[in-house]
Amino acid sequence: MTDPTPPLATPTGSLPEPSYADDQVTLYEGDTVHLLPLVPAASIDALVTDPPYGLGKEPDALAMLA
Repeated sequence: MTDPTPPLATPTGSLPEPSYADDQVTLYEGDTVHLLPLVPAASIDALVTDPPYGLGKEPDALAMLA
């Protein structure tokens, strides 16, 4: 099975306006593949993602760890 993940984007441009921001948290909505290269190094404490709907089957946790 080939990996459907697109290649990482080359960091060009700047981050979009945050969806939410306060003195402790900044949230961006978007495709991680496109946004993550734009985030400054060593500036992330947590990254929350949600896989796309309709993947077709439940992921195989053991295969993912291999």
